[in-house]
Amino acid sequence: MSAERRIVITADDFGMNPASSRIVCDLVASGRVSAVTALANSDDLPAQLNMLRDAGLSSVGLHHEATGGEIADELREQHSRLTDCGMDVIRLDSHCGALYTPEALPAALEFCTHFSLAFRMPRTFPTQFFAEGDSPMRALHAQAVAAADRLGVALPDVMLTNTTPYQDLASYEQLRDSYIAMLDDVPVGVSEVFVHPGVDDAKRQWEARLVVDSQWLEALEERDIRVVDRW
Repeated sequence: MSAERRIVITADDFGMNPASSRIVCDLVASGRVSAVTALANSDDLPAQLNMLRDAGLSSVGLHHEATGGEIADELREQHSRLTDCGMDVIRLDSHCGALYTPEALPAALEFCTHFSLAFRMPRTFPTQFFAEGDSPMRALHAQAVAAADRLGVALPDVMLTNTTPYQDLASYEQLRDSYIAMLDDVPVGVSEVFVHPGVDDAKRQWEARLVVDSQWLEALEERDIRVVDRW
């Protein structure tokens, strides 16, 4: 087993709008993000995915959006939209957390098994999103990790992002420093840092700036963390 610390740097929400997609494509082309998750219900999806291919990336994660239907049907339909555009779908995750419920998780893991997809759910309980003492959620998480292992679904070791609403961030520097501090929590293995580069608000603009910031790049190098494209 490798003793390396590795991270996937993911740009979420690809397809939200063409302007944000162009920013993500530039970050892909420059090697500053190593993976992308796509919103399959986006307007003008084929053109935006063509931009991504031109930037050098032909594989994406399915960033599932709940539309009020059956989870299994939504997953199949959204997966087909991406593959019909010529993309290789390699992993599954959830926009706004719709898949991370007792009702949806079994369908998500079964879908991953059927299509040989990795799944965004960390092996380590994500205290960024849930209270340390949330016993019911801890139990659900442990059961889901065990089920993923039983089914052969790959999971990241740790999942990291900045969860502070943009209006509560005092400055870009505060955001950047929070991400750099997160790198100290990256264990041996493969983890994920996900960001939302775009134009829609200050936080998305700052996250686009973060991944090209020299201090961020130096922090990765100083900690000997290698960037990879999948777990």
